[in-house]
Amino acid sequence: MRRLSTSACGTSVRGHRGHTFVLAFAALAALQGRGEAQLRATVCTEGIGLKSTYTIEGGRPGFPFLFLTSFQRSNFPLSAIDPRDTRTLGVGLELLSLLIVAPFDATGGRTFALPIPNDTNLAGQGVLHQVLTYPGTATTFGDLSDVLVVPLEVPGAWRQDIAKAMFYPRAWTSIIDEGDGKYLVAGGGSGALLALTSVDTTDRFDAATRTFTTGPKMTVERGVHTVSALSGNRWLLAGGVDRMNDPQATCDLYDATQHSFTAAPAMNDKRMAHTATVLADGRVFVTGGLSDMSTTQVALVSSLKSTEIYDPATNKWTKGPDMSEAKAGHGALLLPDGRVLLSGGLTYTVFLSIKIPQFSKAVDIFDPKTNTMKSVAAMNVDRAGHGIFELAGGKVLVAGGIGGAILSGGIPTSGSEIYDPAQNRWTSTGSLPLAKGLAGAVVLSDGSPAMIGGAGGSFLAPLPVDDCAAYDVAKGTWSALPKLVTPRATHAVMTGSGCAVFAIGGATGTSNAAVTTAETLIR
Repeated sequence: MRRLSTSACGTSVRGHRGHTFVLAFAALAALQGRGEAQLRATVCTEGIGLKSTYTIEGGRPGFPFLFLTSFQRSNFPLSAIDPRDTRTLGVGLELLSLLIVAPFDATGGRTFALPIPNDTNLAGQGVLHQVLTYPGTATTFGDLSDVLVVPLEVPGAWRQDIAKAMFYPRAWTSIIDEGDGKYLVAGGGSGALLALTSVDTTDRFDAATRTFTTGPKMTVERGVHTVSALSGNRWLLAGGVDRMNDPQATCDLYDATQHSFTAAPAMNDKRMAHTATVLADGRVFVTGGLSDMSTTQVALVSSLKSTEIYDPATNKWTKGPDMSEAKAGHGALLLPDGRVLLSGGLTYTVFLSIKIPQFSKAVDIFDPKTNTMKSVAAMNVDRAGHGIFELAGGKVLVAGGIGGAILSGGIPTSGSEIYDPAQNRWTSTGSLPLAKGLAGAVVLSDGSPAMIGGAGGSFLAPLPVDDCAAYDVAKGTWSALPKLVTPRATHAVMTGSGCAVFAIGGATGTSNAAVTTAETLIR
């Protein structure tokens, strides 16, 4: 699974995956006298008229699996086939003529491709699959996979269906992967950058049909918050602003199995536009943010130096080391060695006891093994609301953002640079086609970092754009991707089933009005 560390003003991405399901094979493995294995399956589609490629791994070598295909979700009881089996199929049986029965190879895997008909009427639909192993030890079938969803779209262009929209407009929202190709879009709201009216509602997005249904309510309204994946299919939602646009310390725990929210212990500090990074040991490391939104002038100098750590095992928050400076809207990325890099952001200096806001180029690294914070080489350009990605060899790419003189509103940048931890040095690299901040950062199916949408204008008056771009790691250059149907910033973006990219919600237009729509791209 792709590791995602979210901040209120940008997204940090480490690694990439297609949609993956994992099942235990303990019983079958025991019969073979070998250790526990895992069944893993991924899919990547090239779009309508081309093909989808599937890879299944971790099976029992030489034994068969059944690969089901359907256009429908289902709750078909397997007890209808074997009364001993209490499980249900998640896909329909209307396409049994397309059933694939094949053996695992000598490594316990299998790779195959299926053509997609060249029929544009399929756009906006999705194909669903489920894998069963055979035979089982206690029942007719062995392990049963999660539902795997392949969205169907014409490749090379974003597609938006205004008839399939959220029930609430959402900017500064978050996404939770519930599995089976379903995602929960939680919180957010309407309003400008420094004046958000947050909601406590959620919408559930089905990647198969591209439709939304009403989800459970959070315990409080929140937007410009963070969301972090915990073990046991649980998620932590931390801080953000309430319906009065006041920063809060409250937190929610979401159980994606029970589809319910419960209140979690509050943080030590009120925060919005902060970052949350899941550490290697499963704890959540929260940094910075704005603490007071009473006025624009106060907000701009209310950024925090403090950090804190949530431990799911004890359900408690503990204070972490302070950063070298106060930060909000900064970048955060988990490095391969388990440390966390914190880049740029909105900060302030003090002159004659007066706090003066400014954008930062300073960079800190947190080491959870020693619980210490260390300043490292600064970026070449000050920036906040930028994208941040891990590259091969532990290097870090930052792109875009807003910098310059905050008192005049700041200006977006197109510049990008790469940090080499081994050399403790930043090096400029290719520029984005368009200067922008507040973009959705995501890694595409081919491993390319991408910046989806975002905003030009200024920090205090952002102007959402439809521009999208991907970074060629080998060439060190950015190139244009298809443009969004709706210009959007402060939206949620993700790669999901079948290597599709989804852009959901966000703000658009000169008024920064929050939208209810979603778009899909198959590159």
